[in-house]
Amino acid sequence: MSRMIESMESRVLLSASAGVIEGDLAAGSAALATAKADLKSAVKIAAADVKAFKTDVKGTKLTATQKSALSTLEKAEASDAAKLNSVIGQTLATGTVRGAQLEADLKSLSAHPTSAKIQAKVAAALSKLQGVFSTTVIATLENDTSTAISVVDTDLTAVGTAIPATAAAVATAESDLTNDLNTFSTDATSVENVITALTTDLS
Repeated sequence: MSRMIESMESRVLLSASAGVIEGDLAAGSAALATAKADLKSAVKIAAADVKAFKTDVKGTKLTATQKSALSTLEKAEASDAAKLNSVIGQTLATGTVRGAQLEADLKSLSAHPTSAKIQAKVAAALSKLQGVFSTTVIATLENDTSTAISVVDTDLTAVGTAIPATAAAVATAESDLTNDLNTFSTDATSVENVITALTTDLS
């Protein structure tokens, strides 16, 4: 793709070289792929954590309070996973589509570098990609994720108090939640950085 962008650069003013823009696009694809993989891993780990609780209490006669605490946790974990898949997953999917459209429009512009119509399409595609990962959107995603994880964390504490035998599983699950939150924050920053770079290099 670098040759096509180089051809475009000869007649269309860009702030960066072909290699840099190509690198931005590659970095964007990599950032989205990493975020998707991390989301999938988080959901899988959450399911494993719930299974660990069931293993710890297997064969143990639980009181009504203990059963309630465990049931509440299971529902919270399931709700958390569904929310992550729905909110973050959908955003990543939309971002992937917008990113592919921007790349396609850039290829078209390389073939027709003086086309005002295609130049407008590139600008529109970049604007849509910026909208998907705007500062407001990222902040909302991070807040929703933090809130969902906080609910699960509260339920984990309740289970640990009600069922002492789950202490180890609770500690592991709490650690996993912290790691998930940190990972999602890192992924969000990576995507934001790519959008910022593209915005600058395509200006």
